Amino acid sequence: MYNISNLAKKHKFNLIYGVSLFIAFSASILLGVNIENQTPKVLELFQINGDIDNAEIENQKLVFKTNRLIDKNTLNAIKVEPAAKFGVTSYENKLNINFTEPLKSNQVYAITFGEGLLDVYGNSFEEKSFEFKTKKLQLAFMDLDRKKIKKTDVELTNFETLFESEYEIKRFIARDAGLIVQAESGIGSSIFLVSENNKIKVELNQKLVNAITASDNFEKVFFVAGDANFIDGQIYPTGLNSLYELDFKTGIYREVPLEKSVFWEVVDAQIVPDGSAILIKNFESNFFLVSTSNYSDYINLGKYLDVTDFNQVAKKYLAVESPFGASFANFPYITIIDSNSNKTAITDGDVYVLDPKFWGADSIVYSSRVAETDYSRGLFGISILNLQNNEIKELIKINDKSVELPIVSPDLRYIAVEIYNKDDLNSFEGLRNKGFQSKPGIAEIGIIDMENNLLISKGVEGIEAQWM
Repeated sequence: MYNISNLAKKHKFNLIYGVSLFIAFSASILLGVNIENQTPKVLELFQINGDIDNAEIENQKLVFKTNRLIDKNTLNAIKVEPAAKFGVTSYENKLNINFTEPLKSNQVYAITFGEGLLDVYGNSFEEKSFEFKTKKLQLAFMDLDRKKIKKTDVELTNFETLFESEYEIKRFIARDAGLIVQAESGIGSSIFLVSENNKIKVELNQKLVNAITASDNFEKVFFVAGDANFIDGQIYPTGLNSLYELDFKTGIYREVPLEKSVFWEVVDAQIVPDGSAILIKNFESNFFLVSTSNYSDYINLGKYLDVTDFNQVAKKYLAVESPFGASFANFPYITIIDSNSNKTAITDGDVYVLDPKFWGADSIVYSSRVAETDYSRGLFGISILNLQNNEIKELIKINDKSVELPIVSPDLRYIAVEIYNKDDLNSFEGLRNKGFQSKPGIAEIGIIDMENNLLISKGVEGIEAQWM
């Protein structure tokens, strides 16, 4: 069966391509120029995600301008060093290079157009190279008194304060574009948008915020909140939680018009990176994927303890599922959910697991219990599971400490973790709610270097690490 739409697009493309050739040929006759004998050149780098010396690591796309139409059968003459997976397309006088895997951080890449690259007349392109450098990775985190957001490098040696508040910081989102910070005063919540040269504050008086989420470019910002009374340092909720959309340009927020029979109380929300949909958890622990362009368009993914990650390329989610009702499971286990709500259990429920995150498209990292303790759920280490062969490898465990909350860096080389002392697992001071579980208020930030197979640990106290 043929796809008429695709056939039409194909013929339209061929027509445009043919017309372009005819115009180029006609111009050569009118101007008295023999285009066939001119040297084809790649003229300039026209577009890059990020800057030439601070390029993005993920979803990198480069667009080059040429002075001639390219013979598409010779595109394999384009080389990238160091080696990286990429695809090439050519359209009119534009050449697109799309990297299909994350690049290395703080790395200079060279793209070379060799003599094997030909124009449509069979002439070789002038050999030429272009270089760009990817950005350095930085790690943002909250200090233990919850008044500052700081950032550091992957060696945990250099530190800079990004934001400081007179009130307690509850949560934040760190991006290259800046920060979104939610702090709580004696009368309500405030949400800040902090960029290099600007700080915008939106007051949410008599609102208790329970979650905040934003797309990668901060164009879409949502938060979950309910009405509350703030009296003498105490908070008394007075209403159900709803989802709100916030516009920093105007400082206006509005309740998202969700179907009340389904979303009568919203507990949590996470937007997918490109901003096209938002994952919403209701009071009954059902998770829904809701379109941000049409809030009545949603998919019920099912009931889970927590949904912890989303793979943009594979369109799959990672969830932690309850052992209750599962005849094979003694402990919470990890499930992969596809966009059609089909799910596959990938751990067997014999070992207590938490905090799963995708590591690329074919592996996941997670916290796995390595020892039992009194009065807590136990001590955990970090493991990685290869989804292709189901092989499990233990990455790190530390005697009398628990290593949890793995956060994978964009280049897949590093994994940030929180490290807890055994005694802190039993402390209620500063306890943080993480979906169906809680985490201690005191932690050390560590970084697993996957390339060198080592743990970078320098006694840096902090919580809620995020890669920038």
